[in-house]
Amino acid sequence: MNSSRRDFLKTAVTLGGTAAAVPILPGCVSRRVHPPPVTDVDAPVAGLINLTVGLYPALTHAGGALTIRPAGLESHPLLVVRVKEAATPDTFRALSGLCTHAGCPVGFVPEDNEVECPCHGSRFNFETGAVLFPPAKSGIKIYGAVYDATPASATFGLLAINLLSGDASFPALKDGQVVFPLGMFAQLGSPGGSVMGVSGGLGKPLLVIALADGTYSAVDATCTHLGCVVEHIGVRGDLECPCHGSKYTLDGTVTQGPAQRSLTLYRATRQGDAVIVDVCGDASVGCRGK
Repeated sequence: MNSSRRDFLKTAVTLGGTAAAVPILPGCVSRRVHPPPVTDVDAPVAGLINLTVGLYPALTHAGGALTIRPAGLESHPLLVVRVKEAATPDTFRALSGLCTHAGCPVGFVPEDNEVECPCHGSRFNFETGAVLFPPAKSGIKIYGAVYDATPASATFGLLAINLLSGDASFPALKDGQVVFPLGMFAQLGSPGGSVMGVSGGLGKPLLVIALADGTYSAVDATCTHLGCVVEHIGVRGDLECPCHGSKYTLDGTVTQGPAQRSLTLYRATRQGDAVIVDVCGDASVGCRGK
């Protein structure tokens, strides 16, 4: 194992506390992943991280990659990639920098345009974050990345990464609320029905469930163990993490580890022909206990 790869694996100690305890078996370590340089950057402002590309040599050429650790979010690094084969040379992608299998920091394989974990070989689609090869079972999160080449020299262009970006087909957060018209989300009109997606402005997977008593539950669906997205198991009437088996009640209370903390719970009520989820003006806090 060369020194650059060894140094890359050691960053697991800094980037993810649980990753430090994962045994690195020589036979499991990828021989293909290119360890990206790691750098600290300023804290996001209103959910945005702005990078002047010319300050980061790894991003000044197609196929380059960089792991960034925003201030205050050091345990949630991002992998930033300058796409090698794209319609324009100024296409970037920003993804979660940790593998969902065991929390190891991921790298980039420019030959294949794939994200890969050096610990156990999981691979991900760098466009969508979807799992391409196990043992990971859950994809990694994709963030919006917009590049502005002004001034004309691309070397000094500005890359804006939006940590609060969401799915285009899912309602966005507005004035502290996410509104689900029942005409568009008919699943919420029947007990046991549920919808899930990432709301723009919230930047987190939001799971809304119609309960048997006519009320609703809404939770941040990010598993509190290693960040996989939990699933609604309608037959059993609970929530389960597909990665490591943690279980939660429909209101997000943890009932089985390895997760130790409950999911963030938001207020959800039906008002007329819509279900309204109130994130209390602070998406990082939620409404549990309020």
